[in-house]
Amino acid sequence: MSTEAILASHRDGVIACARQYKVVLAIQDTADLNYGTHRATRGLGFINQTPPQGMTVQSCFAVSGAGEPLGLLYQHVWSRPERTGKREP
Repeated sequence: MSTEAILASHRDGVIACARQYKVVLAIQDTADLNYGTHRATRGLGFINQTPPQGMTVQSCFAVSGAGEPLGLLYQHVWSRPERTGKREP
Protein backbone atom coordinates (compact mmCIF):
# COMPACT_ATOMS: atom_id res chain seq x y z
CA MET A 1 0.00 0.00 0.00
CA SER A 2 1.39 3.42 -0.92
CA THR A 3 1.87 6.23 1.56
CA GLU A 4 -0.65 8.29 -0.46
CA ALA A 5 -3.30 5.57 -0.04
CA ILE A 6 -2.69 5.42 3.71
CA LEU A 7 -2.91 9.20 4.03
CA ALA A 8 -6.04 9.38 1.80
CA SER A 9 -7.95 7.12 4.17
CA HIS A 10 -6.92 9.20 7.19
CA ARG A 11 -7.58 12.50 5.39
CA ASP A 12 -11.15 11.44 4.56
CA GLY A 13 -11.79 10.87 8.27
CA VAL A 14 -10.24 14.21 9.19
CA ILE A 15 -12.41 16.04 6.65
CA ALA A 16 -15.55 14.30 7.93
CA CYS A 17 -14.65 15.30 11.49
CA ALA A 18 -13.83 18.87 10.44
CA ARG A 19 -17.35 19.34 9.04
CA GLN A 20 -18.60 19.47 12.64
CA TYR A 21 -16.77 22.74 13.26
CA LYS A 22 -17.60 26.25 12.15
CA VAL A 23 -13.89 27.21 11.98
CA VAL A 24 -11.08 24.85 10.93
CA LEU A 25 -7.48 25.94 10.49
CA ALA A 26 -5.06 24.24 8.09
CA ILE A 27 -1.64 24.70 9.71
CA GLN A 28 1.50 24.00 7.67
CA ASP A 29 4.87 23.02 9.10
CA THR A 30 8.19 22.09 7.50
CA ALA A 31 10.85 20.06 9.30
CA ASP A 32 14.29 18.83 8.24
CA LEU A 33 15.12 15.34 9.48
CA ASN A 34 18.90 15.16 9.79
CA TYR A 35 20.32 11.64 9.71
CA GLY A 36 23.93 12.82 9.40
CA THR A 37 24.99 11.18 12.67
CA HIS A 38 23.62 7.75 11.71
CA ARG A 39 26.63 5.96 10.28
CA ALA A 40 24.62 3.21 8.58
CA THR A 41 22.37 5.64 6.70
CA ARG A 42 23.26 6.00 3.02
CA GLY A 43 21.54 7.26 -0.10
CA LEU A 44 19.46 10.06 1.37
CA GLY A 45 19.47 13.49 -0.22
CA PHE A 46 20.88 16.70 1.14
CA ILE A 47 19.05 19.03 3.51
CA ASN A 48 19.72 22.74 3.21
CA GLN A 49 23.24 23.46 1.96
CA THR A 50 25.05 21.35 4.57
CA PRO A 51 26.85 18.01 4.18
CA PRO A 52 24.51 16.03 6.51
CA GLN A 53 21.93 13.99 4.67
CA GLY A 54 18.31 13.48 5.49
CA MET A 55 14.91 14.56 4.22
CA THR A 56 12.48 17.45 4.41
CA VAL A 57 8.91 16.82 5.59
CA GLN A 58 6.14 19.31 4.82
CA SER A 59 2.89 18.62 6.69
CA CYS A 60 -0.52 20.28 6.89
CA PHE A 61 -2.61 19.67 10.01
CA ALA A 62 -6.32 20.41 10.54
CA VAL A 63 -7.10 22.11 13.87
CA SER A 64 -10.45 23.35 15.14
CA GLY A 65 -10.88 27.07 15.86
CA ALA A 66 -10.63 26.16 19.57
CA GLY A 67 -7.23 24.50 19.00
CA GLU A 68 -8.34 20.86 19.04
CA PRO A 69 -6.14 18.77 16.70
CA LEU A 70 -8.23 16.99 14.07
CA GLY A 71 -5.53 15.22 12.07
CA LEU A 72 -3.15 15.26 9.14
CA LEU A 73 -4.47 16.65 5.84
CA TYR A 74 -1.36 16.43 3.68
CA GLN A 75 2.28 15.41 3.88
CA HIS A 76 5.11 15.62 1.37
CA VAL A 77 8.53 14.07 2.05
CA TRP A 78 11.46 14.99 -0.18
CA SER A 79 15.19 15.61 -0.33
CA ARG A 80 17.63 17.31 -2.67
CA PRO A 81 19.55 14.90 -4.90
CA GLU A 82 22.56 17.25 -4.80
CA ARG A 83 23.72 20.20 -2.76
CA THR A 84 22.35 23.46 -4.10
CA GLY A 85 23.10 27.09 -3.52
CA LYS A 86 24.93 29.93 -5.18
CA ARG A 87 27.04 28.77 -8.08
CA GLU A 88 30.00 30.59 -9.49
CA PRO A 89 29.34 32.18 -12.92
